[in-house]
Parts: sequence; C-alpha cells; structure tokens
Amino acid sequence: MNRAWLVLGISTLLSGCDARALLGTNFSEAKVCEQSNPDCVFQTTSGVKQQICETTNGQCRVCGKDVQASSSFDLVSGSKECRSSYQKQIVCDSTTFECRSCRVGNQECVNSDKTKPVCDSGSGECRACTSPVECKAEGFITCSGGQCQPCATNTDCLTVDTNFPTCDKTSGATPVCRGCMVDADCDTLLCDTGKNPLVSEGKVGRCVPKNSIAWVDNNPSCATTGADGSDTKPFCTADAAYNSGAKYLYLKPSSTTYSLTAAISRDLILIGKGTDPSKVTIGALGFSVAGKLLSTTNLTIQDSGKVLLQCTGGTVRLYKTYLDGKVTSTGVAGFRGIEASSGCTEIEIQQSKVTNLASAGIALSGSNTKYTIVNTFVFKAAQNTDSAVMLNSNVNGVFAFNTVRGNGYSPTGIAGGIDCGTSIPNRKITNSIVMQNATNGSVTQLTGNCELTKTVVGNGDMTPSANAIKKSCVFANTTDGTLSAMDINCIDQADPDPTVTTDFFGGVRPLGAAPDIGYHEAK
Repeated sequence: MNRAWLVLGISTLLSGCDARALLGTNFSEAKVCEQSNPDCVFQTTSGVKQQICETTNGQCRVCGKDVQASSSFDLVSGSKECRSSYQKQIVCDSTTFECRSCRVGNQECVNSDKTKPVCDSGSGECRACTSPVECKAEGFITCSGGQCQPCATNTDCLTVDTNFPTCDKTSGATPVCRGCMVDADCDTLLCDTGKNPLVSEGKVGRCVPKNSIAWVDNNPSCATTGADGSDTKPFCTADAAYNSGAKYLYLKPSSTTYSLTAAISRDLILIGKGTDPSKVTIGALGFSVAGKLLSTTNLTIQDSGKVLLQCTGGTVRLYKTYLDGKVTSTGVAGFRGIEASSGCTEIEIQQSKVTNLASAGIALSGSNTKYTIVNTFVFKAAQNTDSAVMLNSNVNGVFAFNTVRGNGYSPTGIAGGIDCGTSIPNRKITNSIVMQNATNGSVTQLTGNCELTKTVVGNGDMTPSANAIKKSCVFANTTDGTLSAMDINCIDQADPDPTVTTDFFGGVRPLGAAPDIGYHEAK
C-alpha cells in the first residue's frame, strides 16, 4: 500500500504537481509547506518550477492568483509573492504564473517592487539600482535612492546617451528621452536636425554639447579674471574664445566691434545673440581652409577699406548676416562685401543684406565655386566700380528670391545690377527683382550671359534676356526693397519653390496664392 502511494507521489511530482497536496494527513511523510523554506520548489520534466506557499492552508499554489484563483497576475499592478515567500528577489511570470528569474529590459522588477527595479543579469534577481546606466537598460533614465526614475531634465538624458538628449514631457504619462527636433529642444539651443545649416554634429537628433560653445562679451564690463567661456563668465575677446577650441562662438550684443585676428584653421560658427543682427558687429574675416566651414548668423560684418569676408578655401555660409561697408563722413569705407576666389569651394548666403560698398557686394570669381544665394537684399553696392553682384563662377548655382536695388554709379557706364560673366551655360536668375540700378550705357542693369525666369527688371531696362519682366514693382519706401501692399507686378507672381518656405524676415512663404518676387513676402 505504502509502495503504491510512493509511486503515485513520484509520478505526480514529475508531472508538475505537488504530491503533498494529494496526500492525506495520515501519510507519515506529509506536512504543510513552510513560507520560510523553498518547499514549493520542485523538479518537473520541463525543469525546475517554483510556486507559492499559501499560509492559510499550507498548500503550494501558482503565483499571481490568490487562494481562490480569482485574481490574475497584472504586470501593471505588480505582485511581491515570489519575492516575499522565499526572500530571493524574483518575479512571477505573467503567462505561466510561476516564479522565475527576472529578465533584463522589460521592467518586470520595477512593476513588482519599485524598491528593486533592476534585474541583475548574473543572479537573475531584482535589486536596487546603483547607476543611471542600469536604469537605461530597464527603460528609465536616472537612479535615485536605489529607484529608477524617468527623465526630469535634458541633463538626465545626456548623462545616459548623447544620441537622445531631450527629455520629452509631452509624449505621454511618463517622460522619455528622444533626439532633438528643433533648437529649442537643446539646452544649448543648437540641434542637428539634418537641415540646420549651422549645425552638423554627425548624427541627426544630437544637440551641440556645451563644451563646443564659448560665450564672448567685449563690453567694458567684461572681466578677464576667471573667464571660462560660459554664459556667466564669458571670454572678453573673440580671439580668446577661438583659442579655447570652441567650435561655436556666441557673441553678446555690444557697442564695440568684435575682432577675430586669430588664424582660422578649423570649422567655426559665429552666432550673434539676440534678434537684431545690427547689435553684434565683427570686423572683416578671411577664410582659407580646405574642407572646413566658416558660418555666421545674426550679426553684422563691418569694416573699413577691406573685403568684409574673403574666401580663398573651404566653405562659407551666411545666414541672417549683414555685410555693411560702414558709411563715414568721407564716404563709403568698405570695398567688397563677400569675395570668393579660386580655391573657395562653396558660398551660401540666405536671409542676408549687403550694403554700402564701393565695389561689388557679392563677387564670385572662383572658377568652380558653388553658390546658393536666396532671400538676400543687395543695396547701395558698386558705388565706384563693378556690378553689385558678379557671378563669374563656371558652376551654375542658385540665385533666387533676391532683390538687387539701387546699386552702381551711372557715370562709369557699368551695369550696376548683375554681371553674369561669359561662362556657358548661362547664369540663372529666378524669382528676383533687379531694379533702379545703374545701367550699362543707359541700356540695361545686367551684363553677361544671364538667363532670367520670373525676374522683374523695371519698365526702362532694355536687356535682351528672354523672360525678363519689364514692369516696375512698387516699394514701400526708398531705403530698402520691401514691397508696398499696393504692388501688383511682384506680389504673388513668383514660381513656387518647395525648398524656399520663408522670406528674408523669416516669415512664411508664400503668404498668398503664390510667392512674391524678391527677398520678402509683402502680404
């Protein structure tokens, strides 16, 4: 009899059942399970299983369900049964309702017990966190007091992974780290969006790190002692900031012109802080570094008797930049605005203004210099010689949505508007205004091989270029190229361009049924 019971007990054990639950109380080996000992751990044909000792009746049962088996295990609400019963910090499997080792990365531990949120991959037990890296593996960011927490600031995210620098508190109930999408996502206000012309950090969604930025303040109150390039302790000269190794220089508004005399040998981005480019001025710049980039934004380059920005090597990009020849009591002081000669790889000018120059505002003479000039205003240039814009590169670049007005000096007999050179194919001028500039022998404001598309040259211009619109735009005033709301020849008359969605002022383009011709949208 006893032998039969023994065989039954062994068979039941191997099948996955706890044989003790089937034995009567008169069986000599029977006893109730004990919560303090692993009595409910047993071997089956499929491996080791662990269940819960139910103290109310001394029987083994599955985890995640009470003694009446009426409540299912819920990962959201959690269960500590497997932890409390045998002291080991393990979890209850939500599909098999058996206690098992934890698994890294699915938040089993934190859902069962927030005080033990990390799964130890070595022991298979849950424990308190000791570092943000462990919490990152579980889908969290920071470790505080042994508990994993979601991000609270961008710094929390950067600590774990620079590829996901932004703490997004709007995406759901729990803040998550993600890549930046706009400059405002970054504490440094500079995000590599893949389209940001100022920022290229090697990976879209990455913020410019703080150690790549140096603040500069050349106001008399700037203190050189203790200057470290931070916002609160800025460098007092642009040279000091450049020599620190920073790639991005933030220039604070100042009544004194900045000067960069250090030889530029690497990528450099100069950023005027504030909203008015005229509040930050810097002296003439030169750039001649093959394969490198010089970029400026939200500032004015101003100097006397010089080319304001000369490129003989590398790439130059100007955004929201004023090139101003600085009119003095004796006349125009600046020579040329930007000059790109042989060796200069590429020039890009957008949302910028070029004015008050004795010679050309934009002079591209490099035989293979690529160029993109968009949403730019050229005014009062070439007052002694040359045309205001000289496109003598052999490469046919982009010249679109610009206004070239009031340039040149009539007695010279030189076309004061645009010189397209003699290269073949023709230089393309699109969606632009070329008006009220000096004419070549009282005939036309243009010279060379210009190919015009949706370009207004005014009533009196005699250019033979096909598709020239020989009508006059109506301007809002005599000092710039903004259009009057009463104009009918330029407003809503340009060809749509999906690559140009803003105007000189950053306004939406187009505002009407079609874009306006020229550098800004009137209405």
